Amino acid sequence: MSSTKVSIGERLNIVRKEKLKITQEALSEKCGISVEFYRLLEKGEYLPNINVLNCIHKLGGDVDYILTGIEAEKSVFEKGLGNIEECKRNNICNLLIFQMKKMLKHKDNSEYVAEAVIKENINLNYTPDERIKEIIFNERKYENVTNSEIANDLNKSKKTINRWLNGTSELKTEMVLAIYEKYGYFPSYILYGELNSNSKADVYFSRLQDADKKWVLKFMETLIKFI
Repeated sequence: MSSTKVSIGERLNIVRKEKLKITQEALSEKCGISVEFYRLLEKGEYLPNINVLNCIHKLGGDVDYILTGIEAEKSVFEKGLGNIEECKRNNICNLLIFQMKKMLKHKDNSEYVAEAVIKENINLNYTPDERIKEIIFNERKYENVTNSEIANDLNKSKKTINRWLNGTSELKTEMVLAIYEKYGYFPSYILYGELNSNSKADVYFSRLQDADKKWVLKFMETLIKFI
């Protein structure tokens, strides 16, 4: 039994009791699993799968807290971007991140010119798989990346990556955790595209000086006018 699974099980127990205020029996029924299996999740014998996480999320549970121990709160960009379609919101966030990296003189700020373009005519119905592919694409600075490189980045076997990319294997919680650990993108974004305090844009924003924060919020307002 790994310490990660035990910690996740303990937080799952906390969310169920304190946030959802529901019994193990009731939650397992809502999630379509046996109560025996659910008890093993809270004991840390297994990781909750994506279907269980989706069920808990729909009931109002904090998936970020369950998987990472960090609670998700409202984003500083919620007022401006909260009601915008996901693809447009993502591209505005990428532009904001690009600018904030420059302000912070971030070491990854080498040739990020492609981030300074708001994309048009792309799929509005993002899936977790598509978001993960976009994350890898962005973090790799738009390079053509091989399956072997992805496997190395995420500490997974090439076979696992091949099966996931060709659609013969469904997304697993282990993959979500690997993306979080490698690139810092939280489960709430990977799985649901949510904008919250754990979003990449918010993380960079929190590191800025007050004057720069005001500039970024004004820049966001300017970008919104173009969508």
